[in-house]
Amino acid sequence: MPAPKGGSGVSSPKLRRTQVEAIDDLTAQLRLSNQLTALALPAAVLRHDEKTYTNPVTQAAVEEKNARRAEVRAALGWEQ
Repeated sequence: MPAPKGGSGVSSPKLRRTQVEAIDDLTAQLRLSNQLTALALPAAVLRHDEKTYTNPVTQAAVEEKNARRAEVRAALGWEQ
């Protein structure tokens, strides 16, 4: 039985990828997709808010947002 041909119909030797390599490729594609999505956001969305608020509830919310922003920047490999 002949081996199935690739999508173009041209037979060429293909190297078999391991599952780890396939997952690494997918991870890189997802990372790029996330970076492109983040680039479409306004710059202020990921910027650290350095203001000090007098209302403790507001200050706590800002600190939580800053922590989340830092996590996102770190995950994207962006430094600020």
